[in-house]
Amino acid sequence: MADRARCSGARPVPRVNTFRLGRPFLARSSDNFKVDCKSPPATLPGMGRSTRAIARHPRRYCRGQALVEFALVVPVLLGLLVGALDLGRLFYAQITVSGAAREGALQAAQTPDSFEYNTPCDPVRNLVMCRVMREASGGWVSIDQSKVFVGCPTAPPSTPAPLTGSSPGCPTSPSIGNEVQVRVEGTFRMITGPVLDLSSTATAQIAVAPVAASSAAPSPTPTASPTQSPTSTPMPTSTPVPTCPAPTVSQITYSPSDVHAQNNGGQQGTLVTFSSNAIVPPQDPGCAPVVWSWQFGTAGTSSVQNPTFTFPYSTANTTQTVKLTVSNFSGTGTPQSASASVTIQVGK
Repeated sequence: MADRARCSGARPVPRVNTFRLGRPFLARSSDNFKVDCKSPPATLPGMGRSTRAIARHPRRYCRGQALVEFALVVPVLLGLLVGALDLGRLFYAQITVSGAAREGALQAAQTPDSFEYNTPCDPVRNLVMCRVMREASGGWVSIDQSKVFVGCPTAPPSTPAPLTGSSPGCPTSPSIGNEVQVRVEGTFRMITGPVLDLSSTATAQIAVAPVAASSAAPSPTPTASPTQSPTSTPMPTSTPVPTCPAPTVSQITYSPSDVHAQNNGGQQGTLVTFSSNAIVPPQDPGCAPVVWSWQFGTAGTSSVQNPTFTFPYSTANTTQTVKLTVSNFSGTGTPQSASASVTIQVGK
C-alpha cells in the first residue's frame, strides 16, 4: 500500500496514538499525538472525530481538566485550613481557662470568704466569681458560674466548697501556710462542630494579717535582804514597772493621688506609697515592740511602717478604705492602740 501511495504521488498517512472516551486506540501515525494547550497542533489525516475536536480546541479540553483537579484539591485545602484555625482557637481557649483559675486563686487568697457557689458576680459577697468571669470574657470558651469551685488542698474542689470553714479541711481561722484552690471548667466549640471540655486548677496561699504577739511583763529579780543592824532598819526596794506610752496617729497620706488598678492583661497599675503622722513615744526595754497593721480595703494587708501597694484588677472603679492601726502593750499587758483611715478612689 505504501508503494501504491508512493507511485501515485499521494502523501503517506501517518499513524497517530490518540484517545477516545478516555481509552487509547491506535490511529494511523508513527508519532505520538499530544495535546499542547499553548500551541495547538494541526489536524492530521486519519484522526478520529474526537481527536480532531481536541486538536482544534485544545484550551477547552485543558479548562475541563483544570476544573476537575481544582475540585479534587479544594476540599483537602479547606480541611487543613479549618483544622489549623481550630487548633489555634483551642490553644487560646485553654490559656483563657488557666488564666481564669489563676486570677480566682489570687482573689481567694486575699478574700477567702468572698465566694458564693453558683451565684452571679457580686463586688462585695462574690469577688472570686467576679475575677474569674472577667478574665474568661472574650476567650472563645464558655464558663458557667456552676463550674467554678473553691476549696482547700485537703478537700479538693471537685464539689462546691465555700471557704467558710464548713467544708472538710478548710480552717475556720486561716493561719500562715494555709492554701486555697480554685477550679474552673469550661466548654469550647470547634468550627467543625465537636464540643470539648476544658479545665484548670490553681493554688495560692491565703493571706493572713499580722497579729501582735503579747508578752508578759518581766519579773524583777528580788534583791537580797540586807543584814539588819541594831541601829537602822533597811527599806525594801520597789518593783520597777516599765513605762509604755501609747502611740498616736490621726492622718494617712499617699502618693501619687491618681490611683489606677492593674488592667485585665496583667500590666502593672499605680504603685502607691503610704505614710502617716504616727507618733510612737520612747519605750522602756520591758515594753513589747510597736506593731504596724495596714488594711488596704479588700485588696491586701501590710505590716511595715511605710508600705507600697498596687491595687489588683478586681478593685477597679471602686472606693477602697485604707486603715492603719498602731499598737503596743503596756507594762501590765493591756493593749494600747491608735488608728486612722483614708478613702481612695481606685480607677481602671
